Amino acid sequence: MACDHNSCMTSIAQHEGSKNRVYNGIIAHFGDISMTKVPSETKSHSLYASRVSSLSAESRHLFAILPEDGNPYGTSLKLSNLKWEAFQTRSLKKPYQVPSVSYEIKHHNFGNVLIQNTRDDEKSSYYSCKEYSIEIQLLHGTQPYSPEGTISDALETYNTIIYFV
Repeated sequence: MACDHNSCMTSIAQHEGSKNRVYNGIIAHFGDISMTKVPSETKSHSLYASRVSSLSAESRHLFAILPEDGNPYGTSLKLSNLKWEAFQTRSLKKPYQVPSVSYEIKHHNFGNVLIQNTRDDEKSSYYSCKEYSIEIQLLHGTQPYSPEGTISDALETYNTIIYFV
């Protein structure tokens, strides 16, 4: 169904507003941390990473994936300057050689949003929420995931990928 110019522009503005609320929510959770550009598996996207200070045996990382930005590897940018298409929290056996960051979990509206399981496959469980146009993918680990939780719960598994839908 086609839309007229005004309704299309309104729809685009609402989608961009929703994306900005998600960007701001991630910043509320982790802080406006510095992320460093590292090599990406595709030439069409840039990959920015931060290593999270942790006592865990595995290295915890944050990744922001965005359209190729032309910056050289090693470029550091604040999270607020990255308009990512996907954001990941991951536990890895081998750490990326990027600066470590630390954060203190704060209670915030974005993190407290409820998410519900929509489907599962052999590798992941998928969640959505009513408040934001995102899909949250939790990669299966050793423990099964609950059918519902919060965005903060998902982020803190360090097996998480957030996409805009």
